[in-house]
Amino acid sequence: MSNTISLKIGEWMYQNIYGIYKPLYFLYKKRTEKFEIDLIKKIVRPGDVVLDIGANIGFYTMIFSEAVKEKGKVFAFEPDPKNFHRLKNNTQYLGNVIVENKAISHQTQTIKLYSSELNVDYRTYAHPDSQNYTEVQAVSLDDYLREKNITCVDFIKMDIQGYESFALQGMIETIKKNKHIKILSEFWPYGLQQSGKSAITYYQQLSEYFSNIFLLQNHQLKKILPDEIQHLKNSPQHYYNIFAYND
Repeated sequence: MSNTISLKIGEWMYQNIYGIYKPLYFLYKKRTEKFEIDLIKKIVRPGDVVLDIGANIGFYTMIFSEAVKEKGKVFAFEPDPKNFHRLKNNTQYLGNVIVENKAISHQTQTIKLYSSELNVDYRTYAHPDSQNYTEVQAVSLDDYLREKNITCVDFIKMDIQGYESFALQGMIETIKKNKHIKILSEFWPYGLQQSGKSAITYYQQLSEYFSNIFLLQNHQLKKILPDEIQHLKNSPQHYYNIFAYND
């Protein structure tokens, strides 16, 4: 079965038989992203403050909630109204989780989210398969944390369909104040390019503030250098994850 057909089936199940979709989706994530999950469980500690940017329906939010325990806190950001509703339901009994129906951007503003006919994700750029859009509230992370009087952040997970470069621009103050902070981010060359940035631009942004940048590949961490970025596949089907931190 082609990847496109699988995505369309997943989209149909999400929209029409969510009760069946959810456990299958969670099982799929546990199997295909086991390395990422194990990395999170190794790094995130009780009492940590975690930001889940692009929380979707809360798969990783729930993992973070369990990891930080009752003394920690998880802030989960999801701009899509339907995803947010399901995120809220999935985390309603988790006392250490705060959910926000917002996008994270380089500044506080209203942005357009374009729906994809291939899967349940939304994007910030128009595309032939993204005909419909929803206007949502976006906020810079620095603005949000300043307003909430949150000064310490330990871990950030970002998966926002190529918009990561813009989001990073809005959290520089937070990163500078928290030298120990670690970021696990989707690294999708095609999506970054479609959003108006590029893979190398995002890498260079990260390298300004983090001494170590690793690519998660073949169930291991591989340190990635600038000249290797251009060799990563740039297509809608090729996603990567990167992990950034300081010594």
